[in-house]
Amino acid sequence: MSFVQNFPFFSIILCLLCAVTTFVAGDKWGRRLTIGLLSVSIVLQSCVLWFCASNNTSYSYMMGHFPAPWGNEIAAGVIEPLMALLFSVVMLLSVLGGMDRILKDIPDKRRHLYWSMVDLTLPCPTPTISSRATCSSRSAPSPPAPCCRPGTTAAPSSRRPGTWCSRWWAPDCS
Repeated sequence: MSFVQNFPFFSIILCLLCAVTTFVAGDKWGRRLTIGLLSVSIVLQSCVLWFCASNNTSYSYMMGHFPAPWGNEIAAGVIEPLMALLFSVVMLLSVLGGMDRILKDIPDKRRHLYWSMVDLTLPCPTPTISSRATCSSRSAPSPPAPCCRPGTTAAPSSRRPGTWCSRWWAPDCS
């Protein structure tokens, strides 16, 4: 496995570490850490995009000891790092463009919380864009409920016991 293939994991862990550090550091250092984090994230995502595009490959990175659908896997092809890169660029430009309003609108004593929230927002789209969690293609589709007629879909209802079919309400058959 190439070292570049670890960059999505590094960017997630780096965001979490910077969020904690920013919370403790205060406003001035928090602002510097956040802008630095956004810049480093752009570099990391660009490297992953370059790696996948130049090698014309995609890969999955298993986070933890369990494969999907029980654990999390981060998939990276060309589109996943491109979307993460786009999000990081938009976030950096938003922070830099709105710096005057941030410094004006948010009180000094609470600004470190804002920078921590920005740091925690950055890794949010990474699992959404490239996760292969419980909805993995490896998992088998669930069979329809036994009380439904063929051709209808079933979903459990939270209001009353039984099975809600797309056309009618059927009580439990058991």
